[in-house]
Amino acid sequence: MKSNLIVSGAVLTAAASLVALSGASASSTPVQARPRAIAPAGAAPLEAPVLKSSTSVAITVVNNTGQELTLLDEYKAHGSWTQHFPQTIGLDASVTASASSSNVEGIDLAADYLTSDGTQFHLEAQVPFFGTDSTGQDIAGLNAALYTITHTSISGFNPSVTFTLGRA
Repeated sequence: MKSNLIVSGAVLTAAASLVALSGASASSTPVQARPRAIAPAGAAPLEAPVLKSSTSVAITVVNNTGQELTLLDEYKAHGSWTQHFPQTIGLDASVTASASSSNVEGIDLAADYLTSDGTQFHLEAQVPFFGTDSTGQDIAGLNAALYTITHTSISGFNPSVTFTLGRA
């Protein structure tokens, strides 16, 4: 970046010199500098870095609670569903939901599941277009202390995360 600023500064200085030599004033002839990278003689042209054009996230839920789970709500910010969360997750079963997005804000995918004893599990994965991926989780209800949630880390391009719901 520093070399680009030096090159841009040199271009501005050269443009100002040409304006002065031509006898024109700066106010009558506007000069617009366009910063660009210049490759050394004989080198391949410099190319702009490639940015990912879309992102996706997959959430796998493993049910080790000893109870069937019922979907209360699912949430997706931006993008499109690839696979919705199922309405129920059976005993000792695992399911996966996913979505993708080309929105500059990335994607936020979440679900809330309920057990028959009234315990609610909230699971969430956030994958910004730029920045750090993150997860969120919560257990609520009178019997929340009887349960646990563990999860794998989430990072990289098109990440996935596994939430394992179990008994304490």
